Amino acid sequence: MRANLLQLPILCFSVGAAAQTPGGRWSIHWQATTVGQAHGTFTSPYEGENSLLPEREFKASLTGTLFVAFRALSIPKCRAGRGSAT
Repeated sequence: MRANLLQLPILCFSVGAAAQTPGGRWSIHWQATTVGQAHGTFTSPYEGENSLLPEREFKASLTGTLFVAFRALSIPKCRAGRGSAT
């Protein structure tokens, strides 16, 4: 028996943004991602809890992340110094 299974690729779309206050003490970042997956109808000799359903399906998920940071200490990004002589 030949199963005629048409499966579409996973579709993924992501957007995001970042903002930083003058002086760089506060930092805010966000991201939203949506993922969709679908398959067409096919003949299935069995069905079970861990099996695909034989009828057409489309499922999508949406996730979001928000990150907020505050810098309490201002640490210099580079320091001056002398190398050791050999």
